[in-house]
Amino acid sequence: MRSRVAALAAAITVLVALSPGAASAATEFGSNCTATSGEPGLTFVDISHSSAEPLPAAAPVSGVITQGKTTIDTSAPPAPISVTLQVYRPAGANELTLVGQAPPATVAPGANSFATRLPVQAGDHLGLTSRLGDEDFGLFCRTEDPADLMAYTEKPPPPGGTGTFEIAPGYRAPLAAVIEPDADNDGFGDETQDACPQSAALQTPCPLIEVNASSKAGRKAALIFVSATSEGMVRVKGVVKLGKGKKVTLKAGPKTVFPGRRAAFRLKFRSLLVKRLQELEPSQKLTLKVTTSATNVAGQVTTDKLKVKLKGQA
Repeated sequence: MRSRVAALAAAITVLVALSPGAASAATEFGSNCTATSGEPGLTFVDISHSSAEPLPAAAPVSGVITQGKTTIDTSAPPAPISVTLQVYRPAGANELTLVGQAPPATVAPGANSFATRLPVQAGDHLGLTSRLGDEDFGLFCRTEDPADLMAYTEKPPPPGGTGTFEIAPGYRAPLAAVIEPDADNDGFGDETQDACPQSAALQTPCPLIEVNASSKAGRKAALIFVSATSEGMVRVKGVVKLGKGKKVTLKAGPKTVFPGRRAAFRLKFRSLLVKRLQELEPSQKLTLKVTTSATNVAGQVTTDKLKVKLKGQA
């Protein structure tokens, strides 16, 4: 790195130590090194690590970056400090494209954490810009290990743009990030930001689908009319006891039911049921027990039940 790189007047320690929960599918990458130096006006990007850094320099999986943590040494200057997490994607020899940038996070001496939301692809790298008071001041770690590579530039590209960087061996950018899965590709982390990861249209809890059914019985079939509070796949089945331990099960094909519209399901009578009804006087009845069920995007099932009286047809 250029000789004008200067140590901070007061040592600033930036420790990134993100620890996903024991049952978490989140993944951490970047560097948890301690920054003790910096240079005005530079942007840094972590490129590769020696074995001394346990975290990978590039994102090992795709998903959404949801969190960062920094710890500032208590002897740091009292001036306000902010850090900006960036995501860069390799674009060629010494070229990187800025594909994402979080809002600046204000940090203070001591332990800090900040939430963010940035999509990331496997192979992306973390970039870092920071400010000390009113001055842009890039922080970095000096490791003296040639296996540690850090890219830097005085002219970072705008979001979506590509810039040319210089490579400095023996340095790391002091920044790490947590990646959460994003199963529905809605740009929200499935573990802490998306309560309905099965649907890109929802980040609140997946709603249960309430169903209401009514019926109309005929001589050869029963029509079941179903309405639902939200769109979902509905199934209808019925059971009729014929007596002497015999019963008949009736099913209608599944249909997608839309809110504000009523769908009709036809339960066609089987021959055994028709024969039994023809043996009964009109004053006599059999009971058709109907169950309607709807499944929401999370696989949760709600049901509605009703009884339909079937008159004898003798």
